[in-house]
Amino acid sequence: MLLLGYTVIALMLIAVLAAASSLYLAERRLVALADAAALTAAEHYDLSSAQLRDGRVEVQLDDANVDESVRHYIGQIDSTHFLSLEVVRAESHDGKSVEVELRAMWSPPIVSELLPELVELRASSSARAALG
Repeated sequence: MLLLGYTVIALMLIAVLAAASSLYLAERRLVALADAAALTAAEHYDLSSAQLRDGRVEVQLDDANVDESVRHYIGQIDSTHFLSLEVVRAESHDGKSVEVELRAMWSPPIVSELLPELVELRASSSARAALG
């Protein structure tokens, strides 16, 4: 009977550790996606907007192009690691940098009474447009 009790405890511990590892990896993937989406949008500029200021070439980003670029990038990604993946925010406040926020839903790999069914994950990132 004692062996059965220890076996049940060990199996529950394995389920919790597997879920914790999966959650950590999903969160890291979402952060990496946000970083890549922000960098992609920051590099997606119109060269006709380039201007020379103080010996540096600067480009102007606009919210519509930033949002379109981020959504296009996320649309091409294999998002099978998440139940849902969506762009919460993709914008450029100053025309030089991009801010991206993503949201995803995660589910543990092993269903258990100890674990929640769904967890909302959020990640944000920013990148700056630069020529040079």
